[in-house]
Amino acid sequence: MAVARALVSSGEPVSPSKVYAWLETNGLRRTGTAPSGAVSDQQFQKEIRFARQELADGRLVRSINGRWAAVQIDELLRLTPDRAREMISRNRRDREDRRSKGEQTAQASVLRHSGPSPTTGPRPSEWTSIMRRTDGRASTYAFRFGETNLWKIGFASRVDARLREVNRHVPTELGGSAWAKVHTTQWPSQLAAYAMEQEVLQRLTRERTVFERAWCTPERLKAIWGSARTAIAVQQRISHVAQD
Repeated sequence: MAVARALVSSGEPVSPSKVYAWLETNGLRRTGTAPSGAVSDQQFQKEIRFARQELADGRLVRSINGRWAAVQIDELLRLTPDRAREMISRNRRDREDRRSKGEQTAQASVLRHSGPSPTTGPRPSEWTSIMRRTDGRASTYAFRFGETNLWKIGFASRVDARLREVNRHVPTELGGSAWAKVHTTQWPSQLAAYAMEQEVLQRLTRERTVFERAWCTPERLKAIWGSARTAIAVQQRISHVAQD
């Protein structure tokens, strides 16, 4: 969490020493006694490097010429202690899987199929493109799952691309429903779009299910959407926002 905050706040790739200094300056250095035989500063830096590696394995940061850079600003802004623990657990499972596969001597059978080709997951964007995206506009969105009362609330620079990404995880082979875009509000910055996302989710506290999803009627979501949009526009002192 602290390392993520440091990288987002920097706004550019930074050296490890600057990350250590930022954490010290902002009072985010974890207090406590170092393990027996360990030097306090060395232990602190070791813990930070460990956290950075977990973020890198989670495809949220990368190293550029020895500097640390955030490459998934959206996800870093959403990172909570629970999400961080989930990411670390997922990273460990992935490492165990790779280790297990490396120890296997027999070749796995190749399964042929006529469906879509498998993907390797999202490729980290170049830092320059991330900076352009961060400084540009972003939209808060509400996706509805088919004709149900299940909603997914979020924000993205490119909502249509985000919708395609979300639907890639829906088993369309079963002929079921998919996510559809219902509400969008465009903002001049990602921070404003994120603020509205959080405002909507806060107003849907009783209807929340898991992650950024909620279960409510379209009428209630529409009412909350309008009031949240107005609240953030006033808070951000924005006189005009692009309507749905």
